[in-house]
Parts: sequence; structure tokens; C-alpha cells
Amino acid sequence: MRSVYFILFPALTVSLATLSLTAHATHPVPDHCPILSLAQAQQAHDDSQVCVKGRIIKRLSDEDYLLKDNSGTLTVEISNHLWRGLQLTSEQPLLLWGEIDQDPEHTSLEVDALEKIIAD
Repeated sequence: MRSVYFILFPALTVSLATLSLTAHATHPVPDHCPILSLAQAQQAHDDSQVCVKGRIIKRLSDEDYLLKDNSGTLTVEISNHLWRGLQLTSEQPLLLWGEIDQDPEHTSLEVDALEKIIAD
């Protein structure tokens, strides 16, 4: 009977570790993140974690997009793995969470998580 526990315990450990990695890999948008306008995000300090809401209006390069809201536009960098097969149109609003990248010539958002907004 003791050897059965040793066989089951490692299997349970592997299953829990896999579940934990899967949960972290999706990077959900935090519930506590206040949503900034794109104009406010443009003024945020470098490396600030922010949430923004808007619509993608243009693809600039492989992972760079132009996001728009009522206050303006912001370049966002979305790694291909974050899309997770998400299909959307230019009218589909998104909630994005990430880190502001400020340099002297340009401000952008390096996206850590994104979600479709069902009701705007």
C-alpha cells in the first residue's frame, strides 16, 4: 500500500505544477488595475504598470499595433503568444495591461495581458 502512495503523489505533484504553469501563462488582466485613458498612459512614468482600454486601428509591424480611444492613440507591443487565437475586428474594444516604455522619442505599452471587452 505504501508504494501506491509514492506512485500517486508524484503524479499529483506533476498535475498541480502543470495547472499552476498554465494559470500563470495566460496572464489575466488584474481586477484591481484602474483603467487609464491613452493620453494618461502617455504621461505615465517609464516601467509603470497600467491598464488601458481601446480599439486596435492599425498593425504597425509583426507585434506593434496602434490603439485608439477618445483621448488619442498609443503604440502597443503585443507578443504573438498573447493572442491565444483571439479573433477581433477594428470595432472590438480591448482591455490591455502592461508596462509603459518611455524613451525620449516615443511612448509605448509592452502588453502583458489582453482581454476582449464584451459590453462597452
